[in-house]
Amino acid sequence: MFKKNLLLAILWTLSSSLAFSQGSGSLRGIITDQSGALVPAAQIRVTGPAGIVREVTSTGDGSYIINGLAPGKYAVRASSAGLTQPESTSVDIGTGAATTLNIGLRLVLENQQVTVDEKLTGSVDTDPSQNAASLSVSGSDLDALSDDPDDLAADLAALAGPSAGPAGGQFYIDGFTAGDAVLPSKSSIREIRINQNPFSPEFETIGFGRTEIFTKPGTDKFRGQVYFNYGNDIFNSRNPYAQQKAPFLLKDPGGSFGGALGKRTSYFVDLDRRQIDNGAVINAVIVDQKTFAITPYSAVAGTPSTRTRISPRLDYQINSSNTFMFRYGLTDSSNDANGIGGFNLISKAYTQTMREHAFQATETAVISSHIIDETHVQFLHQNQVQKTASLDPAISVASAFNGGGPGNPDYFYIHHHYEVQNFVSMAFGKHTIKTGVRLRAVSLVDSTKANFDGTWTFGGNTAFSSIQQYQQTLLHAPGVGPTQLTVNAGTPGVQVGQIDLSFFAGDDYRIRPNITFSYGLRYEWQTNIHDNKNFAPRVAVAWAPGKPAKGGRAKTVIRLGGGLFYDRFTEQNILVAERFDGVSQKQFVVRNPFTVLTPGTYSFPTIPSIAELQKIPGALSLQAVHTVSPLISVPYVIQTALGVERSLPRNTTLAVTWTNSHALHGLRTRNINAPLNRVATPSIYPYASQGLTGPILEMESAGLYNQNQLVTNLNTRVNSKISLFGYYTLSYAKSNADGVNSFPADQYNLADEYGTASGNARHRGSIGGSVATYWNLRLSPLVDLRSGTPFNITTSQDIYGSTILNARPGIVTDPNFPGVVKTAYGLFNPNPQPGDTIVPRNFGRSPSQFSVDLRVARTFSLRKNREKTARAGAADSGGSPSVAAPVAGPARSRNGIGGFDGQATAIGNAGGNKNYNLTVSVSSRNLFNHVNPGPVIGNINSPKFGQSNELSGGNGASSNRRFEFQLRLAF
Repeated sequence: MFKKNLLLAILWTLSSSLAFSQGSGSLRGIITDQSGALVPAAQIRVTGPAGIVREVTSTGDGSYIINGLAPGKYAVRASSAGLTQPESTSVDIGTGAATTLNIGLRLVLENQQVTVDEKLTGSVDTDPSQNAASLSVSGSDLDALSDDPDDLAADLAALAGPSAGPAGGQFYIDGFTAGDAVLPSKSSIREIRINQNPFSPEFETIGFGRTEIFTKPGTDKFRGQVYFNYGNDIFNSRNPYAQQKAPFLLKDPGGSFGGALGKRTSYFVDLDRRQIDNGAVINAVIVDQKTFAITPYSAVAGTPSTRTRISPRLDYQINSSNTFMFRYGLTDSSNDANGIGGFNLISKAYTQTMREHAFQATETAVISSHIIDETHVQFLHQNQVQKTASLDPAISVASAFNGGGPGNPDYFYIHHHYEVQNFVSMAFGKHTIKTGVRLRAVSLVDSTKANFDGTWTFGGNTAFSSIQQYQQTLLHAPGVGPTQLTVNAGTPGVQVGQIDLSFFAGDDYRIRPNITFSYGLRYEWQTNIHDNKNFAPRVAVAWAPGKPAKGGRAKTVIRLGGGLFYDRFTEQNILVAERFDGVSQKQFVVRNPFTVLTPGTYSFPTIPSIAELQKIPGALSLQAVHTVSPLISVPYVIQTALGVERSLPRNTTLAVTWTNSHALHGLRTRNINAPLNRVATPSIYPYASQGLTGPILEMESAGLYNQNQLVTNLNTRVNSKISLFGYYTLSYAKSNADGVNSFPADQYNLADEYGTASGNARHRGSIGGSVATYWNLRLSPLVDLRSGTPFNITTSQDIYGSTILNARPGIVTDPNFPGVVKTAYGLFNPNPQPGDTIVPRNFGRSPSQFSVDLRVARTFSLRKNREKTARAGAADSGGSPSVAAPVAGPARSRNGIGGFDGQATAIGNAGGNKNYNLTVSVSSRNLFNHVNPGPVIGNINSPKFGQSNELSGGNGASSNRRFEFQLRLAF
């Protein structure tokens, strides 16, 4: 039934489209004279690669808009009666980009020598897509980012900064929501945009933290590159949490090439094969199986992995009004020893393979000089398989070690993601109107035997820490045993699906040349929940006070905006609820199993059979059930922002923005069948009359989040050799939930949950860019620094009988208090009583983080092609237009329409004297070898409380400092 509804919904959306479409770039601006007065009826001539020409006339307010421009370099010249622009201005147009170029004209005087500046990148404008708080990374600036796809994602997260709101940032790839899709290889990325047009109704997520990735199109001449990345542990520093150096061997050959297939078609192909023999660092505390002594344990295990990526792209110019783009991506990855590192011992290893097929088709239809229709279609097929030879039960000793089997020996899923979008953009006078519809759907076939082999959990108690409790269990100490036993059984496979549909309409109204008012409305609907009154209004205004600077450029822009943003209730939540409904799979939770299981039939670590568990009196009451609250609502954020942007000398912009985010209906999970008297025994259960004393884990939308941020952005393009960007953020955030997988400590006292939000770094900053120095060396730094993030202090004990091992201790002042735990954060009572003062949520604070990544590159010109370009200088010759190989890319900033003269709507990059360049580079992660500790262990029952046992970045950080070398031949 789901597949039938999905097919009907897709056909309905396609039939409602005016035409298949795919956007390209646009150019807009204002024409002024020497005094700064507006110039109506000025003629603007745009000449692009291969001689394509567009001509438009400025409107009564001096503004002009040209849409449908393909990526490339353009020459722009304006003129009017008695006024002229003696020299053309050069401007780069990107796929989907709305580029602003304001032009100042001079009086026509004989023998007058006039110098006209090109558009300065350090300008500010009231255009909503030109906010100075945004960041665009392209060209040589991309060298500051890592070539490794995993590190690249971390770099992009650092550039985006701490996202406003609780849900974090979101990635878009060529206009499509990325979700869990694989990021493209860096060699295929043309441009990355962050925080652009944050209050556009076109996007579902908050603009601050949104990252848009655009891939390279084909060109009109054959171009390409081949490269080889190499790394070896010889050059790396040791992980400080390991007693020996972790292995590391990187071999990453790849390349890309593109060109024309006739006069109407261009192509681009990207290939990459990454092989890494990495090492995972284990840093735990164990019990020696011979002496039974508690012993620190450190080891390094090899974790080889491979990743193959093939991604061809085809751009086709159907006619003068329609262009078409098709892109396919195949990603095949494997990890031979996943799941190791930190507290996870080698016995937890499992193999994992994942294959993704990504299909994207887009097309643009130029309906008229004022209307463009565009449609985007995406299909993702993802298949993941997980295997292990071990069927041993898992052993979890809280914050000491995780051993035994991997807990999920057999896992298999197939995910199908569908997405169809249709947008219509219209420009009438001072209005640029955008409206559209998006349909997304997903179907999941998910099979898992997670915890079918069972898990023994040791959380510690008032007498023993977690590792001591495990030790005493091995020694058969009277009355000592595991804290909890959990076992799953039943049907491994579950199939679920979900559809969501959204509509939006927005208008950028240029009230005056220095005032733009943007407003719009978005509506969202989804299956699987009943809350579908999800209207999201957005509004923003930009004002450039005072007299414009030379060339009509604004000196200062003040922005004010606000909007409502929803966060979808995902299909993964439905998957959990349907899997653990008490019928498909049964999840047995046995508290204090030594006191419940029949004497003589139990011998740790052997897991009792399901038949044995069902013999326990009241066995049905032991089962945990996962469910979704019937009152569930879609989480949303109300965000407001006020910013001031200033154009500074040396092509520099400065933006200071204050944002406030107020989020309601945040997701969390709560045991609604926890004992009302808050004790494990004897317990009074709310659903005892129905024979249920086991946990009922209900997902609910009762979370609250409040955040204030002050963000300072600085972007400078001093000259062709120096390009830098950076930001600093001061953030304050509080919440009472951290997502659907978070639980309150006391299931019936939610007031104590409101505190510092997890992940909230008070101070954070980043600097990146590109600097050309002597001997043609180019330095590409990326500096990231932030203050410590909070962490929760817990006991890992089932104090309240809820089966949730995340209770927080009480605060005491008497150092002689029985059972007191003395820490650097105070004196804690691991077994608080009713009325005691509880440690606030996220009371601890981790150490600060600092890292400097640097790439140093030198390019050698090997040989020049002596063949002259057929159209050398055509960009300013005014020659007749011709059709070249088209490029089409998703337009995510549809901000202007008009000026079409029936010529080709997309062409490739202009050809020229072609160089064969060899680039030699070396890059370093954490150049200064600064130790950045990972998450601090907040469990007071852990032997490592208050410490970290791994580097920041997780188990993959096998080296504290890493060097990689690259050879790249471009032709």
